[in-house]
Amino acid sequence: MNCFRIYVVLTLVSSVCLPQEIADKLPIKRVVLYKNGVGYFEHTGKTKNNDSVTIPFTSGQLNDVLKSLTVLDMNGGKITGVTYGSAAPIDRQIGELRLPAAEKNSLSEFLSGMRGTRIEVRSGTTVVTGRLLSVERKTRVTGTTTVEVDYLSLMTDSGELRTTELSPASSVKLLEAGLPGKVNRLLDLVSSGREADVRRMVISTSGTGERSVFVSYISEVPVWKSTYRIVMGAKPGQPALLQGWAIVDNTVGQDWNAVDLSLIAGAPQSFIQNLSQPYFSRRPVVALPTAMNSAPQTYEPTLIAGGARVAGMVYDAS
Repeated sequence: MNCFRIYVVLTLVSSVCLPQEIADKLPIKRVVLYKNGVGYFEHTGKTKNNDSVTIPFTSGQLNDVLKSLTVLDMNGGKITGVTYGSAAPIDRQIGELRLPAAEKNSLSEFLSGMRGTRIEVRSGTTVVTGRLLSVERKTRVTGTTTVEVDYLSLMTDSGELRTTELSPASSVKLLEAGLPGKVNRLLDLVSSGREADVRRMVISTSGTGERSVFVSYISEVPVWKSTYRIVMGAKPGQPALLQGWAIVDNTVGQDWNAVDLSLIAGAPQSFIQNLSQPYFSRRPVVALPTAMNSAPQTYEPTLIAGGARVAGMVYDAS
């Protein structure tokens, strides 16, 4: 009877890397992979006070995550909410911001779309504050040099119309309430458009001091594969070597460093439900009445033949 020495060698292939600060704040600690194309993941990390932690997913992952997500603050704090990126196209999300300057590329074009906005223009020691009236481009000739110069016209609080040059040394501050937040949101959308199908999930916490946060979920992953080989002994009676390799594809977007990895040969039943997509229920539409009474309703008197009269009591049965 031949003797075998068994060795199992595990190979991990990481295809996508996250920014280091995200991986350090909430790293993956445990991974369980099944043969049906799903995996169980655990993250453990630190948060402080009311900080938020972010985990990036793809659209395909997010549906599985939403149906299985568990988030716990392990030191007495609270999980106040979980938000994730919209599935709507970027153009539609930008349109919902209602920024007329969203498609402008240069500063002068951007400001042209912000007419009526209250701004502050600072150039050196000169500061002009008011509502933007117009942006004009004029030609300036200096000797043999011709340059295009942009000018901003503002109406100040006193009703004075002032014009100032928009030079490279000028700074423009948006003073309208909520407008800087919209511009920041616009920049976030433009930046996310360069990422390949990334849906960022932000977990908001509330508490005091440094605390541990535990996150677990199920996500779609490639099926892990196995290969085997036998190395026979060079001499009679020398035990053979049975070597097995597990081939694992890491497509979740974060390196698996010092993780507790389990490979399960079973294939539990699993399904996909599109939970990240907004759904709207159809409701019947009830039309308004088209004929309206313009005068109070009246009734004709009762006609009784002969000279008799009607007398008695009337009761309302209701």
